[in-house]
Amino acid sequence: MEDEQIAVKMLSELKRLQRRDPDKPRPDVGWMLAILDVVRECDEENEKENKMYEFTNVGYAEMQKMPEGKEKAICYGVSGLLTDGGHHKQWAIEEMLKALGVDLNILRKELREDEYDWYDGIAP
Repeated sequence: MEDEQIAVKMLSELKRLQRRDPDKPRPDVGWMLAILDVVRECDEENEKENKMYEFTNVGYAEMQKMPEGKEKAICYGVSGLLTDGGHHKQWAIEEMLKALGVDLNILRKELREDEYDWYDGIAP
């Protein structure tokens, strides 16, 4: 729904309420504009959520062809959440880190200095 349509509906509802009970205080125009801002934010959030769902429909072959970056990391993260087996989830985490530009060899070396390490994950 367009902002103008929402504003008209809000205004007509406000007038209806004022006719029904004229002595009751009513919100001003600033309040209605604030509600419009909230509606816009909700619409933007819904669009983001719908875009996030698109990441679940990407196969592993497609993911590997994607450029490094946040979207690729999100795809691996979502696939890891939807995959059974700790060894497969481990692989997804490793792929996420690589997509974000982390060199796993350097990370592993730094962690070994503190006596930490991990087993390599296995691709599903």
